[in-house]
Amino acid sequence: MAGPITALPLLCFALAARRLSLTTIGFMQFLAPTIQFGTGIYFGEQLTVAHIICFSFIWSAVAFFTFDALKNSRSGP
Repeated sequence: MAGPITALPLLCFALAARRLSLTTIGFMQFLAPTIQFGTGIYFGEQLTVAHIICFSFIWSAVAFFTFDALKNSRSGP
């Protein structure tokens, strides 16, 4: 049963992803590691300097992307 249990959420995601914009899907791909990071911290995983550096790079990229998207949306077509 491991195959169908694993395949069902992936199939649902693939069907839903067709209805979303690529921007939304891209942002969701940033949220998944952040939720895993938060869960690890909550359950007592050790937070090292390398974790903090990687996490800051990921969210810096999100900030740059968001800034650029907002700047382009305000400037018009």
